[in-house]
Amino acid sequence: MITSILLLLIYLFCFVTTMSTAEPGFTSFYDTIMKRAPFDATEHLQETFISVMHNWLFFVLFAAFVFILINHFLLLIKVALRHITEAIVGFCIFLSFAYYYYAYIRLARYEIEMSDTHIIYFVTAGLSLLIAVFKVILLIRDHKGVKKGHLVFPALVLSAFGVMFFSYGIKGYGICKEYNVNYGIYGQEEHVLRTDLEDAFIGNFANQAVDTEKGLFFIDYESQAFPTCIKRMDSNGEISTVYQSSDRWLWTIGYDDGYLFVNCRNDLIRIDPDTGADEKIIDPEDPEYISDACVVDGKLYYVLNDDKAPRIMVCEIEDGELSEAQLYISDIDLIGVWTYDPDADLLEVYIAGEPAHPGWSHGSWQQRAEGMYRYYITEGQDEELDRCPALAICSEDGSKEFMYYVDAINVHNGMLYYVLLNDHGFDICRCDLDGSNTEVLDSVDLGAECRDLYVGGIRIIIGQGRIVVSGFGLQEQLGNDEGTICYVTDLV
Repeated sequence: MITSILLLLIYLFCFVTTMSTAEPGFTSFYDTIMKRAPFDATEHLQETFISVMHNWLFFVLFAAFVFILINHFLLLIKVALRHITEAIVGFCIFLSFAYYYYAYIRLARYEIEMSDTHIIYFVTAGLSLLIAVFKVILLIRDHKGVKKGHLVFPALVLSAFGVMFFSYGIKGYGICKEYNVNYGIYGQEEHVLRTDLEDAFIGNFANQAVDTEKGLFFIDYESQAFPTCIKRMDSNGEISTVYQSSDRWLWTIGYDDGYLFVNCRNDLIRIDPDTGADEKIIDPEDPEYISDACVVDGKLYYVLNDDKAPRIMVCEIEDGELSEAQLYISDIDLIGVWTYDPDADLLEVYIAGEPAHPGWSHGSWQQRAEGMYRYYITEGQDEELDRCPALAICSEDGSKEFMYYVDAINVHNGMLYYVLLNDHGFDICRCDLDGSNTEVLDSVDLGAECRDLYVGGIRIIIGQGRIVVSGFGLQEQLGNDEGTICYVTDLV
């Protein structure tokens, strides 16, 4: 009698809690870089994982309350066997909660954010198990006098819980299993850590330069505002052109085994930097195209887009040859790329973002992350000019500071390097990551106003112990039709 009333109160309270709470508090890193629509309660889908699991727990708790109530009535009229129904309900509730958390944590890859609802669920599951074990002990002791008729209702209770599990619990499992294909190698234990991937990928303006034993290779502009050539700066600071394309725009560059791997937007080519010979090594079929690529630890990662969800593929590089491509991760969330929340993981910015001008349609360029800070170049407005480049520095407390006339950034050895435009040229500067303690390393006098240059037209590249400032759109300042500049200074 006492245990029946206790279970009724517990399940009623837990049922009301479940009815008023969509989900008790779960978070997943994957939600920051993937769409994961089947798991998102905000998606306008008929059924999501969260709704399925919530409905299942809702009906399980409601059924438990009803079954205990009916059993209590049957005991009063002495047509039911004591203990057995409470034991079945207790075990079923405990197993339901156990599977609920297993599905969230193991299958759907969530982590628990502790809340009052979680505590209520844990207490309910724990008490259910204790009472169930206690009832089993009593049932074993008082097993005499069991009639077949006494087992009808317990059998119905067990069948009802089984039906609810197959209606909802299995459906939640199916959603997770169907989506698992999108995690690829990234979702396995043994894979390149995303921090390593970020460090190698964002070293020089969204992977448009790579520092090697053969020199600093970087994508540059030749007499037009399109990246069509690759230049090399040797250890002496001498710059030469190693590759010139007449029909390709070059977007990203990587290096391994003595070869350059270059993304040309629609395909990917391998270049011998000693001879300039090129070979197409990945040529996607329409409607697929490659929007980004990087080389990390002997592996080539590239973003493959089509009319569906973008996905990152990975190949092993051995003697310049590529292994068969494998899925690294899929269903990347491009909508969430342009966020500067310091708590957000920005893998998608460096992997899925447009490499030449990240955030072009969103009004920002040259995005970077370093420690607690996020940086991006945007279009600003000050008291003198209606339109000028500006650097936004976002900190972990949510504040945002702007440095006007900054048109290029890079982070090296824990310091922020940038190009500061002025009314006669530009300064190459260095400061702390928060923008303080500015130091001018070098100045370039072009004899003309530069503060109103094309936003994002200047880049600062670091390698071989030197700083390279490259840019286009300076026809007026340079007094020629090409309007490109490539200036080298020592990294002091």
